[in-house]
Amino acid sequence: MIRDLGLAVGAALVSIYILLVLQTNSFSMPLLLMTAIPLTLLAIMPGFWANKRLLPFEHWRVHE
Repeated sequence: MIRDLGLAVGAALVSIYILLVLQTNSFSMPLLLMTAIPLTLLAIMPGFWANKRLLPFEHWRVHE
C-alpha cells in the first residue's frame, strides 16, 4: 500500500515535470519551479507541530 502510494507520487511528479517542460520549452525551469513542492512541506510542518498534529488528516483515520 505504501509502495503504491510512492509510485503514484513519483508518477505524478514525472507527469508534472513533462508538462512543465512542454509549456516552458526548457529542462531547467521546471526543476526550479518544482523545488517549491518540498519547500512548502518544510514551511507547513511547523504549523502542524504547533497544533499538535503530524498530518492535517489524522482525525480521518478509522480506529479499529
